[in-house]
Amino acid sequence: KKLPAVLAIAEQIRKELEDFKPFVPLVVGMRTEGLQDRHWQAISTAAGAEVKPTMESFVLHTFIEMQLLDHIDLIAQVTDHAAK
Repeated sequence: KKLPAVLAIAEQIRKELEDFKPFVPLVVGMRTEGLQDRHWQAISTAAGAEVKPTMESFVLHTFIEMQLLDHIDLIAQVTDHAAK
């Protein structure tokens, strides 16, 4: 009797995880510990706005509004380099 309700919840969670999946590289990249000022400058230049961990709203929602996903390849390259 409760199985359809449980399956509906599980399907909703699966959908939310799939919807979030494209943001994972951005979240991981922006939290890279080795990022220096030059890395933040490269990300900021690509974004067309200042991006750094001390900004007032350093959260995923802001990154989405800034359309940083459009620059994920460059961000991944910069953050991968910073991590080495």
